[in-house]
Amino acid sequence: MPKRSAPFPPIPLLEAVRHTPHVCMAEAARAANRTLARHYGAYLDGTGIAPGQSSLLMQLYYVDAIAVTALAARMGTERTTMVRNIAALERTGQVETFTPDGSRVRKVRLTANGRDLLSGLVAHWDAAQQALKDRLGDDAWDTIMTALRTLADMEVDTDTSRNTPLRGTAR
Repeated sequence: MPKRSAPFPPIPLLEAVRHTPHVCMAEAARAANRTLARHYGAYLDGTGIAPGQSSLLMQLYYVDAIAVTALAARMGTERTTMVRNIAALERTGQVETFTPDGSRVRKVRLTANGRDLLSGLVAHWDAAQQALKDRLGDDAWDTIMTALRTLADMEVDTDTSRNTPLRGTAR
């Protein structure tokens, strides 16, 4: 193994935050998301569906049929990710995609099988929600949900030359 002649010089900002956990909001959000996925997954274990898939089924419950692009926007995800998620649920008969006559827009809707599955899993989802609310308390729950909605509603300005990528106002 080659030996370095001199160590790299320290990076001042990184040294200043060296012992501060989760100083990066993106890192903290990813860690929290992984914990939430495991939490909801534990409650949904045995239902045959993953937390993200249950969210998709719940959204489809509220609409008759919706364009794939509109569903992706509604759920705050990329269209390509939505197409993959829909394909997995379509293979198991939970959703169906179709193109209405005279249209070029692909739509998706819940099937009877999907509605039956959803009907059975909402109690598991609700138990997961209640367990989180109990653990966090009402005030922390409300604060976190408000902050997450605020972040989700912000527009991203990809022109980083302004050094202010996020736009929008907090509510």
